[in-house]
Amino acid sequence: MVENNRVTKIAIVGATGTVGSFIVAELLKRGQHTVTALTRASSPCAPPSGVQIATVDYAKPETLVAALRGQDVLIITMSVRAPKETQLQLVDAAAAAGVPFVLPNHWCPDVADTQFGEDILLGPTELEARTRIEELGVSAWVGMVTSFWYEYSLGFGPTRYGLDWKERSFTFFDEGETQINTITWPQSGRAVASLLSLPLEPETEGGPSLSGYKNKFVYVSSFCVDQKAMFESVLRVSGTSRSDWTIKHEETTQRYADAKKRLFAGDRAAFSTVLYGRVFFQDGVGNYEARRGLDNDVLGLPKEDIDEFTKIAIERAEAGIGHDIMSFMPPMMASALRADEELLYRIRAFLYDLRNMAHDRASERRIHSTKDELYLGAPYFTPAEVAHIKTAIVNQAYRPGCDQLPTVVEFVRLCLAGFFNTHKSSGYVQPYDLAPIYERAFGISVYELQDAQFLFRLRRQGLRRTQYYLRQQ
Repeated sequence: MVENNRVTKIAIVGATGTVGSFIVAELLKRGQHTVTALTRASSPCAPPSGVQIATVDYAKPETLVAALRGQDVLIITMSVRAPKETQLQLVDAAAAAGVPFVLPNHWCPDVADTQFGEDILLGPTELEARTRIEELGVSAWVGMVTSFWYEYSLGFGPTRYGLDWKERSFTFFDEGETQINTITWPQSGRAVASLLSLPLEPETEGGPSLSGYKNKFVYVSSFCVDQKAMFESVLRVSGTSRSDWTIKHEETTQRYADAKKRLFAGDRAAFSTVLYGRVFFQDGVGNYEARRGLDNDVLGLPKEDIDEFTKIAIERAEAGIGHDIMSFMPPMMASALRADEELLYRIRAFLYDLRNMAHDRASERRIHSTKDELYLGAPYFTPAEVAHIKTAIVNQAYRPGCDQLPTVVEFVRLCLAGFFNTHKSSGYVQPYDLAPIYERAFGISVYELQDAQFLFRLRRQGLRRTQYYLRQQ
């Protein structure tokens, strides 16, 4: 409900998540808003004191609408490993409930530059959400351009900002002199709380207002720095000198191109290099302060001490604290693996062998030659294919109410945990016990394993690659 020309009722998805927790803390600190966390009944995480809870079921859209009715703003913060449809469900529910403002799941660099957004692979998903909001015509979106989180990016490996703390090495991209904007988690929280504390309509001629940001981006930042400045901060905080460090250099455009090639070949670990590598191009796209200007002053955001947050980054690096960059990556669904006909054949062969090894010597031999505990490896798959398969996202939750869809490996382990709970006496899983689990994960039916053409090739060629595939490699 709008009171005194201010929005007061804020709903948030992801209240206990990384950036969500900082947003909630700042909103509560100001005491001007009623904050409601949308959460599933199965969620193990409890929001902080002072936050109201609305339990929702994404399988029942009416629960989302009911939770959002009467809210002024919906903030969406969640892993992009959540199904893409989840954000669109929330957008639809916000429109049905008449929510005036939506802050989409947009906590990244300047994807208003559509080519850049496509280059880092995040842009199309964000554009789809914004377009949906505009087409529904009820809510307005406000996009938060924050760039990368400084504490995380500096402290979690050389593929981000170049620091490898444990190896005492620093990799400069080109000469390390490309300036980019970057933000801290607390500044992200302050930016959102300040934005939502603005008057709905200007109170003075030309004054700031929340309505002034309808269907627009908000550009905020903590620091505009190059890698050399980051490294100097590391030296100050750590009390080390340059001679204590190994300095490396990588050419940025080649680094990005190589990583993109690896990524599309199935090495999903290359995503962080694609994401960060593109921001350090010398076209200035990472320095949106120079291209767009900042809203820091309008929002009253404070200046910050970079050394304070470098210290936090180093502490995180020493403790090994971080989360997998895959959580930022648009998910590759397990069903999409079917697009590669050769890989699909080998997945089918793998499933056939799991089911038939008890009475098929060739199947038994192939299964027993694998070294991986879940049998995902040679002779069925190359290392790149294994990485591709293990990190693919299963198209169904292990059980209703899961907050995000699992990877293939997570899905298998969850199913095995359930298997052991119902087979306590055996304590051992046979390969054929895995067959129905993998079939669910890949969305492959038993009937596909009985296809005459497939069986003819398997019995005649086994796992030999086709000549077409070998030529492609």
